Amino acid sequence: MIRMTQTQSAAPLNAGQSSPYRWVVLFVATAIQTGTSFVSQAVAALMPFLVSQLHLSNAQVALSVGAVNFGMALTSIPFGQWVDRFGEKVILVAGSVLTGMSVLAASFTRGFWWLLVCLLFTGVCAASSTPAGSKAIMTWFPYSMRALAISIRQTGVAAGGFLAALILPAIATRSDWRHGFVTASVSAMAVSLACGFAYRERASRRERADGWRPNRQLRLLLRSRSLWLASAGTTAYLGAQFVILGYSQLFLHEQVQMSVYWTSVVLALVLFMGIVGRVIWGMVSDRLFAGARKPVMLLIGGIAAAECLLMLCVRAHTPGWLIAVLFACFGFSATGWNGVWVTWISELAGREQAGTAVGLGMTVLQVGSLLYPLLFGALIDHFHSYSVSWVVLFAIVCLGALTLWRVPDRPADRAAAPADGRAV
Repeated sequence: MIRMTQTQSAAPLNAGQSSPYRWVVLFVATAIQTGTSFVSQAVAALMPFLVSQLHLSNAQVALSVGAVNFGMALTSIPFGQWVDRFGEKVILVAGSVLTGMSVLAASFTRGFWWLLVCLLFTGVCAASSTPAGSKAIMTWFPYSMRALAISIRQTGVAAGGFLAALILPAIATRSDWRHGFVTASVSAMAVSLACGFAYRERASRRERADGWRPNRQLRLLLRSRSLWLASAGTTAYLGAQFVILGYSQLFLHEQVQMSVYWTSVVLALVLFMGIVGRVIWGMVSDRLFAGARKPVMLLIGGIAAAECLLMLCVRAHTPGWLIAVLFACFGFSATGWNGVWVTWISELAGREQAGTAVGLGMTVLQVGSLLYPLLFGALIDHFHSYSVSWVVLFAIVCLGALTLWRVPDRPADRAAAPADGRAV
């Protein structure tokens, strides 16, 4: 009975994949992701000001950057299940508004620990955007365009960070870091509410209710070896991403004696190249690799690992153009993999379970955003040098790529989902 209902509901969903309205869906999902990321990455953009005014250690820097992601780890699975049950629209809009409200509360904090609590709650709410946006793309876009579409949506992560790096330090320089948080908050809430009016869902409430079996779906996903390996290996990539976002400004300021203004410009360059990387890697996966995701993820890991070693060559006398090239390549790889990974995870599970699968994968993934930046900062504090930290990060990324290499190869899921919604 369940299988028949899901098969019947698949027909209108597949028909909708050729509708021009899918481009509106892509715009809305990308805009909301940009607004949410503008908030969640505000702390990285304002880190030099937080270090100066709140007197943070390197370990506290890592905790501040990782607090948002720890909060996301707590609610990624519930949000994924709620997306599959209630639809993506309400989760997209409500999650983004609550994210903005939480960072608004952070602007009133006076010490590190209260700031940490507010950032944790920011992550709790921000976890909504990825499973909701990914489910929307899986529903409205055909297989042949899916990695590119999800990668474009994922550019919102880097676009939000790029705008944060470009705008918020300038606001903090002229006034105060608290005003930067207020700006991020108001912007995210305004964008999410505006986009909410433009978005309509494809599946009806009854169709979602008929196909929703949360406990069974989660049990199937938890037994998926491919899902676990693809998520566990990518923790290393996310760790590298948060190291470059959280420490690039501090690294350049201390190692190269670069001004705060120019370090923020480099961070903006990293994030901009992350936007470019997401689009290009999605096109590479869809076109050059005929829908294969694993080879692209391995290629990205190789570039990111090489960049970790190249950071050892950055010194006070290193030419500015070379620093820009190195960090641009780092951003292209270490922050450009997300779209291909989300597509991979979604296809491993199938469309009916895409929200829950992405939520589960994000929960596993947050280990990388917490553990590896904290280890990176602790090694800096202990050795009073960045060299050991970069070598250790190189080893971590290589280990992550080896884990992804163990994900079993299988034919591409061109049907987008098994008829009975089984996890592969």
